[in-house]
Amino acid sequence: MSALDPVEEHKRDCHARWMLDNMPAEEIREWLKKQPAEFREDMRQRLNTEREKRRNRGDINPNSNHGPR
Repeated sequence: MSALDPVEEHKRDCHARWMLDNMPAEEIREWLKKQPAEFREDMRQRLNTEREKRRNRGDINPNSNHGPR
């Protein structure tokens, strides 16, 4: 993926956090399936990165069903 400008990076990171806070995992997976391939993979990576950060901070149970895998 080509480099994104900082504003778009921020928007996508915020969107990933919002999704993890507000959407069930299955709904996130269904949403991802509807996105163009390049965007889908970018968002999947952002979602997984945010999920890992939360796990490392102890914010979520590592066995929870939040977010894509």
